[in-house]
Amino acid sequence: MGHGMNRRDWLRLLGAACATCVLPLWSATATAQWTDSTLWGVDGNVDAVTRSGSTLYVGGSFNTVGPNSGGGVLLERQTGDPVPYPRVAGTVRAVVPDGGGGWFIGGNFAGVGGMRRHNLAHILPGGAVAPWNPNVDGPVLVLALNGRQLYVGGSFAAVAGTARANFAAIDAVTGEVLDWRADTDAAVYALAVGAGRVYAGGHFSMIGGVARNSVAAIDPADGTVESWNPDVGFEGTPGWIRALAVAGDTVYVG
Repeated sequence: MGHGMNRRDWLRLLGAACATCVLPLWSATATAQWTDSTLWGVDGNVDAVTRSGSTLYVGGSFNTVGPNSGGGVLLERQTGDPVPYPRVAGTVRAVVPDGGGGWFIGGNFAGVGGMRRHNLAHILPGGAVAPWNPNVDGPVLVLALNGRQLYVGGSFAAVAGTARANFAAIDAVTGEVLDWRADTDAAVYALAVGAGRVYAGGHFSMIGGVARNSVAAIDPADGTVESWNPDVGFEGTPGWIRALAVAGDTVYVG
């Protein structure tokens, strides 16, 4: 603190010097930023990037470089070639056709085709994202469609701001949450519709206020839990049901 200057004087001088350095940065004209959706991606970590002219050099821990498809890809049935499809920002865990050439998709994602969609979306024929937007607040793990009722299972607490614990029914046309309700105390991983019932499987011990280990049958009209009760589990505790299928009078459980 020489030359007769005290600590306060030094701080004032330092502050003035910093302000002089920062001002030109703030006064510089900002450059508009945008996301290049055509830029290729890698299957690992990028640790270094440099550019020379129109060439971008990328280094890191990865094995392949290619087009960034997002979390979901539509493939041509005969050739296996990719078909244009809106990019999903996240992971797709469930897909079901809408019966008219489009698809309902569920998973753990924040957007589809550049539009904000939380974990559930409707993709129309041709690849457009429908305005339909129920907004599920947790991962969607399974979907099943029965007429206009789209059954949604997963690990969530609300759909469109309406309380629904891990299981819900949504109007497939309007996106409204239906009064139908069969809440569970743990995640729903599997759904199947058949024989006049909706079958749900997962890791739950309660569904619709009724004790059921891992799998249950529900009335598709009002959400009532049926008396059908295989009690799948380990010594009275629920197991993990991840697959269900119905054929005639038989329900297959995996």
